[in-house]
Amino acid sequence: MPEFNNLNKTLTDNGYAAIEQLNFATGGGFSTSDKKLITQFDFYTYDQSKKNLQNATTFIKGYGVGSMLGYYILSKEKFKVYPFAGITYTWTSVKLTQEIPTKTQFNNYINSPANQLEITNNNFTSNIGVQFNFTPKVKKDDTDRFIIGLKTGYYMPLLKSMWFMNDTELENSPKINPGGFYASIVLGITK
Repeated sequence: MPEFNNLNKTLTDNGYAAIEQLNFATGGGFSTSDKKLITQFDFYTYDQSKKNLQNATTFIKGYGVGSMLGYYILSKEKFKVYPFAGITYTWTSVKLTQEIPTKTQFNNYINSPANQLEITNNNFTSNIGVQFNFTPKVKKDDTDRFIIGLKTGYYMPLLKSMWFMNDTELENSPKINPGGFYASIVLGITK
């Protein structure tokens, strides 16, 4: 659940639609483990768009790639629990658009003031959380088993929040947390 309060205030003050705080993300990853330690690598992505009454639309896309190290505090054949900590690189893109009238001529459009802006924010975040895995055996002699789990945690920015247009930093940018609290359903296969 990214934290966009400061960004939303700036957007609405300038006539654009606010971004929802709750996003549905999709992603994937893999992990390796020994008796006590687990290493995870994962990625996620989310996007949304909002339009306001003035026909201004805000599009947002977010991506994250990270790695974590965990320690089993409970490791049974069918149930495992481990806290973890790691680092995730995040990239957020916000595109702001104004609708143009229908039947606008191409030359008129490209010679008019821009009706689209795109700004980006990159950051490193710490990722601290806990994961619960349940591993039911389908057959007694099965070595491949399904994992059903729940992963929850919090992403916290490690660097100052900076917004860019192309490669130019925009001064006095609103602070965001591109991660925030999250909860994930985990589905997988283990050996």
